[in-house]
Amino acid sequence: MERLMLLDGFGLVYRGYFALPPLTTSKGELVNGVFGFCSIVLRGFADLKPDYVAVAFDLSGPTFRHEQYADYKATRTKMPDDLASQFPKVREVAKALRIPVYELQGFEADDVIGTLTVQAEERNLDLDMLQLVTDRTRLMTTRSGVENTVLYDPARIRERFGLRPDQMVDYKALKGDPTDNIPGVPGVGEKTAAKLIAEFGTLDALYGRLDDVTPEKLREKLRDHRDQVFQGQDLSRIVRNLPVSLDLEAARLSDYDRDTVVRLFREYEFRTLIERLPSIGGESAAETAEALKEVVASGTVPAARVAGRPAGWGQARPPRPPPGAGELQLSLDFDTVGASPRPGATNGSSPVAAGDLAGALAAAIADPARIEVRDEAGIDDLEPWLLAQPAIGAALQLDDPRPRRGTPLALAVAGPDGRVVAVEGAPAADRLRRLVERTGVPLVGHEVKPLLVARFADDLDAAPTAVAFDTQIAAYILNAALRSQNIADIVAEQLDQILPPAADLSYAARAGLEALAAIAVREPLEAALRRERLDRLFREIELPLIPVLARMEATGVVVDHEALAVLDREFRAEITRLEQEIYADVGHEFNLGSPKQLEQVLFFELNLPKGRRTKTGFSTDASVLEELRPAHPMVEKLLEWRVYTKLRSTYV
Repeated sequence: MERLMLLDGFGLVYRGYFALPPLTTSKGELVNGVFGFCSIVLRGFADLKPDYVAVAFDLSGPTFRHEQYADYKATRTKMPDDLASQFPKVREVAKALRIPVYELQGFEADDVIGTLTVQAEERNLDLDMLQLVTDRTRLMTTRSGVENTVLYDPARIRERFGLRPDQMVDYKALKGDPTDNIPGVPGVGEKTAAKLIAEFGTLDALYGRLDDVTPEKLREKLRDHRDQVFQGQDLSRIVRNLPVSLDLEAARLSDYDRDTVVRLFREYEFRTLIERLPSIGGESAAETAEALKEVVASGTVPAARVAGRPAGWGQARPPRPPPGAGELQLSLDFDTVGASPRPGATNGSSPVAAGDLAGALAAAIADPARIEVRDEAGIDDLEPWLLAQPAIGAALQLDDPRPRRGTPLALAVAGPDGRVVAVEGAPAADRLRRLVERTGVPLVGHEVKPLLVARFADDLDAAPTAVAFDTQIAAYILNAALRSQNIADIVAEQLDQILPPAADLSYAARAGLEALAAIAVREPLEAALRRERLDRLFREIELPLIPVLARMEATGVVVDHEALAVLDREFRAEITRLEQEIYADVGHEFNLGSPKQLEQVLFFELNLPKGRRTKTGFSTDASVLEELRPAHPMVEKLLEWRVYTKLRSTYV
């Protein structure tokens, strides 16, 4: 069965921008939206193996919905400049991949996709948007990785919402949509909206039998907001008859411009995506893998360029023989960025090739049960294995990250062989840590300093545990524009994999995945340090500083509690004096720490010049108050009050 994949371009770029960490190139260009788009498209190529691909984009400017409802999407903030600058890059990639672009002024990408789905069904194509789902139209989404793929067909929609696909517009009109600023009926949420539409069938039927609705309070709400609901219905309905035509030949996934795609990926530093590019016509999977490995290691591979095709496209590959009746399947839209395992990665309990740390990590993400969890009695048996390792990944989970404040929740170690062992609880974690220290095996971790602090807390004069690599420091050196990257950020950027949310994991699983992730990203980070000529800085300055700082944290500093108590009394006295003087200047008491009350006093009671406007009113920040200092005596006292309260709350 052939497949068509339609993409909501704006939606995918937005999801990449907001779901991924702020990935930037070494030149400081933000590219997380581009990365998200490319990752999802390549994943679709690999997982769905579509025969046809097209992308729809929104165009700037108002749509017909804004003409119907002036406040449509009015709550959305202006697109950030660093997101807007990424769309030209996305279009470049789409052109190099030979993905045709569909867009129409005055309409949204949803409407364009809706129109294309109608035309696709007319051509026996099986097909988003939940309201478009039919027996031949399906929506495939991925939420937080390969395990959370959802295929919405009519049965799945009924299971999820208790409704038919054609009822989704009425459902949305009742409950509203804050994203698009469609108000709905106040107090009517998902459950009530679904119950009403399931019972009455349609909005028209619901309002035709409004007297049957109970309780009375709900009935009156529906009556009072009738016009609003039907306006929401019009705004929610996807247009399906736009003057655009689906050109299947142009949409056929064909021999793309690999040379340009590779050049763009190199420019945007998407090295992990290069190996996921699809085959060019005639290549076997093995030939493609070998060619792309050469690309990653060195140069580029010439693209297939075929005369007679429109500029930007390529030679169409012959269609796969359909299994029956010439039917095709359309899969479109992906809800969030999720990464597919790299070549060699496996799921479940399948074996992973020795030394394939990225594959081992992908397998552990899919099945955290791969991580061995031992009790305290089984820790000493690990010594022979530890001694055989050139270095080990290590991750310590604490209930408080502050030095010498936290209690160990879990500790995990991971070897280059892909084995991961974790323990839970302070006694077991301390025992495993001391075993690692005795073996002398160097550590690889994401911020390994807490492990050294724990060692020095036991014995301040002890020799420091050897540190082979720290991924947090390496990532910072490579991109100092980001103050700090967590291990999940680095895994996403370097391995194109998504670690599960910490809240979804046990402490042992969390530590195990972080230990394995640290040792898995070591090699690409080391290569990046060498490439940027930062390896000596990392090796000769940063790594030797870790035990120095750890010993300082373990030693701590002496605090003069008596002196701080004196300062506390003095600051409180000054704060009280200033408050009383400000109240006298204004004529009444108010909350000096409340921006809203301060705005009322400054700009409406004292009629001082107004500063810049924010979403919630006029600004009362320090820069505005500095300009107002000569305008009224209370302003200078207010600034002084802020200094004393900040000093007292932060330091005393």
